[in-house]
Amino acid sequence: MSVAQSLPTEIVEQIIGQLQPDDKGKTTHDVGACGLVCRGWLPSSRYQIFARLYLTIANIDSFLGIVQTSPFPIASFVRYLGLEFDGSDPLVVQRLDGLGPFPQVTRLRIYGLTHPPNLALLARLGRRSFGNVTTLDFFMCMFPFNSVLAALSSFPSLERLGLRSSFFRRGSGTRESSICQLPTQLHALHINVQNPTGEDFFENILSLDPIPVLSSLSLHGTWPAEDSFMKKYLSHLGSRLQYLRLDTVFLGDPVSLHYSTNLRRLDLRIHHPEQLTRSTLPILRSLCSQNLTAIALNITSGTLGHDTEFLPLWRELDEVLTTEWFSNLRSFTIMVDSESSRVDASDFEEYMPISSVRGIFRIVWRSPVVERDILDFQMECEN
Repeated sequence: MSVAQSLPTEIVEQIIGQLQPDDKGKTTHDVGACGLVCRGWLPSSRYQIFARLYLTIANIDSFLGIVQTSPFPIASFVRYLGLEFDGSDPLVVQRLDGLGPFPQVTRLRIYGLTHPPNLALLARLGRRSFGNVTTLDFFMCMFPFNSVLAALSSFPSLERLGLRSSFFRRGSGTRESSICQLPTQLHALHINVQNPTGEDFFENILSLDPIPVLSSLSLHGTWPAEDSFMKKYLSHLGSRLQYLRLDTVFLGDPVSLHYSTNLRRLDLRIHHPEQLTRSTLPILRSLCSQNLTAIALNITSGTLGHDTEFLPLWRELDEVLTTEWFSNLRSFTIMVDSESSRVDASDFEEYMPISSVRGIFRIVWRSPVVERDILDFQMECEN
């Protein structure tokens, strides 16, 4: 963290305000007068200081004090904004309501929203202040599915939606979901919900007109089973998917993936070595997309399954990748937690000789603590 970022924001703002040129191009106070020598501080420093904000009931009033006393439009410097709710207290949203628009905010993350009236306040704030938000992320929230769908219509620029570690209930407001209309540019969805499953969300999605067309989908703990709403969605619009991420221990029949005929990137999380047999191989065999250019296997268990007993599985996987569906594959990556049992990359080159000769195979060690944000990764996959 830089020196500027480690100082209290109130002090930093006052110093930067003093060092800024006046309307005649002259600085009102020089560096010596402020008692500081800091060559790295430029007029644009305040953009970096306020680019990422995390507001809670404990610091919202301090932030408002800075905004109201600063000669600069602080709200226009914010690009990422996190809002944390404290139970049913609407204070955070109510305080922001009078500040006007945050024109540069493109990423909004909501923590701990459990009171439906606060969701309505957030929707109103979305219309007034967050017209340029492209990524909306709900974390540890609880409210009816139809209510969140109605709230999403208040973010006209929304492109990516994350629902993670949250509990959503069915709720009564069917009329709400039937009259709402999601932004047409919404194309990326990450679902990691615990009660009920993502299946209920797709039930609501299918009731919309028009139905959102997703090009990027990440599923955690759920699977498009037979006769499910999720499978119905894939059968209807699965051909539009270009990125798919599956993270679940128990996988069903992969026949639902037949509809993803234009898939370009596939990301699979493997929690146990046995999943190579139960899920990975069946999934790869069921794909019907010759557009696949990248596949990643994320190994999260304490063992890679590289013992002798698993050697035939890796070689079978290697042979599957030689079929016509993978003729355009340019990258097959195995990402391994650094806490997992170590194995030399050359071992896997022996296990998967064909992929190694093609130059598409690589193994990457990563720390499980530094987990990349999936919405950021989905954004990268779009490019």
